[in-house]
Amino acid sequence: MKTAFFFVFSFLIVVAAYAKDHAGYAKKKNAVTREMKDAVLKYSETEDQYKILFREHAAFYLFPKKGGDKIKLVLDESMKTKKPLKITVDAFSREIISLTDNPN
Repeated sequence: MKTAFFFVFSFLIVVAAYAKDHAGYAKKKNAVTREMKDAVLKYSETEDQYKILFREHAAFYLFPKKGGDKIKLVLDESMKTKKPLKITVDAFSREIISLTDNPN
């Protein structure tokens, strides 16, 4: 019993350590935000941002292009594995405020 508990506890620590928050656009004053979990269906790149279409949401959401290729790797993995991301968005501008891979 102790071994099973230790295994589950260790697994939860590893999963929590793996989850990574990626900061997007700054939250605007009085912005209405919404949290959702969804996998990436497809995305495109412009010079300064990503336009992301999620599987269960009918609009493109915007994420700033900063910090190298880390976000691109997260988007590619979600698209390939259909693994959902946790997203906080500005409900009116569709700008992503934060994106978390491997949400619980």
